[in-house]
Amino acid sequence: MNITEKRERIPDVMAIYIVAPTERNFQIIQDDLNKDIFDNLYINFVEKAEDHIFQTFFSNLISINKYTRIYKISVHPIGFLLYHPKLFTLTNIENSYDFLNKQNIKENELNNFYENIGKGLYNVLFTLKTLPVIKYRQNWFGDNIVSEIQEHFNHLFDKFPELKEEFPRKNNTVLIILDRDNDLPIMMHHAASLGSMINDLFGISRKKGTSNSTKFEIDPHVDYIWNNYITTDYPSAHSKVSDDLRLIINQTNFLKDENRDSGEMQKVSEQINETLDNIRDITITQTVLKNHAGSAEKLSNEIKSRFLENLYEFEYSMLSNRKVNSDSFKKLVEVLMLKSSNLNFKTDCLRIILMYYLINNKLSIEELSKIENLFVEYGIKRDSFDFLKQKKEFDDSVKKDEKEKETETGGFFNYFADKSKNLLRNVSSLMSSVQPSIVADLVNSLSTKKEVNNFVTYNLLKKSIDNNINTNFEQVIVFMVGGGSLAEYEYVDQLLLQNKKNVIYL
Repeated sequence: MNITEKRERIPDVMAIYIVAPTERNFQIIQDDLNKDIFDNLYINFVEKAEDHIFQTFFSNLISINKYTRIYKISVHPIGFLLYHPKLFTLTNIENSYDFLNKQNIKENELNNFYENIGKGLYNVLFTLKTLPVIKYRQNWFGDNIVSEIQEHFNHLFDKFPELKEEFPRKNNTVLIILDRDNDLPIMMHHAASLGSMINDLFGISRKKGTSNSTKFEIDPHVDYIWNNYITTDYPSAHSKVSDDLRLIINQTNFLKDENRDSGEMQKVSEQINETLDNIRDITITQTVLKNHAGSAEKLSNEIKSRFLENLYEFEYSMLSNRKVNSDSFKKLVEVLMLKSSNLNFKTDCLRIILMYYLINNKLSIEELSKIENLFVEYGIKRDSFDFLKQKKEFDDSVKKDEKEKETETGGFFNYFADKSKNLLRNVSSLMSSVQPSIVADLVNSLSTKKEVNNFVTYNLLKKSIDNNINTNFEQVIVFMVGGGSLAEYEYVDQLLLQNKKNVIYL
């Protein structure tokens, strides 16, 4: 029930409030106490409250002698959404890459943005009950984010010291904060996993019970196919769905057999009782399987009509090698010449052109002209290409003159100047010859005993920079400033599983 809805008195009931600590909500709670709507209240705040609001609230309760009706006050920050047991998204951050790349971005806007990231990450860490070691690139905005996280924990333990006992005294988790520009090409990638395929072809949304959404609705609490096979290649995951469908059918087929003899009735009765005992689980499993089976035919048709196998093969080759050769442009044209009638193929073409452009560091004038002609030939909007072209030209100019500390072109270019000087120079050295994700290699290095230049380590337990920590962490949390992708999560998860590490990706 929404806190603003009208309520009648319900005696002998404890009400659980899950609310933001705003002056309006405090007033509503106070009114409920005055009207004796509930006998006792358990108040859970979803974020920290300012001291002056708390003081006013409790002063009023004491004056009317209602404070004894409050059973408990606690904090449960929930400013995030769960899309998978290992995938979160912050609800207070939207369109982050667009925001970070807008022209004339102001310093106070950036500061507010990174404060919101720190607040959102604090919510996730609180829920996971962990105080991780944090690693991030120095001379960047990572300091702002970490300071915000530390401030929230300081406030929490100051107001609710008993909660500190719920957190481990030893670091076994590392939070790695990375910049989206560590690896932009992979954001265009058509990966072959179940999760990436579903997201690419349908888009995904959290299941809300009643929805007219055309997106694929997932419920991570019950959708075991999504939870177990999100990073599995689509054919294997589809085979699993088919096998489980047959198993469910076999479990209930005996109910349809009208030709059984009386000697089998005892056996049938036992089967019915067993089925009834598991009817809830069977019903949930059927719903999950029908949802995935219902999308299988459309997925298969989309893969064929958009030639996604061809796109994946070419993209994977470019991402794994991070370079192109004399035959790469020919291959690019060959892929685009497939010319699907599927309207979504235009977007696929745009993605693969952008990936080729981002990876090719020595694009000739002739190739650039041919790429621009492809946009005209396919009728593809080129806004994103023009933006990346402008950005890449600027990054190249920065690399040629790293001694230049400031530019005269406004906040937009100052922001990229700061990133380019350290980022573009160092990340490429981490790339292996077979790993399609730069971030996967980077995370793997940062979560083990390998050293990575220009990264610092912050210890939340000690509230200090501590570069002597060299722990082989069991759990790795990855946050991408500027947005992530299921394709990237797939490669990060697969690589770190080889080292027996649990990954959470935001």
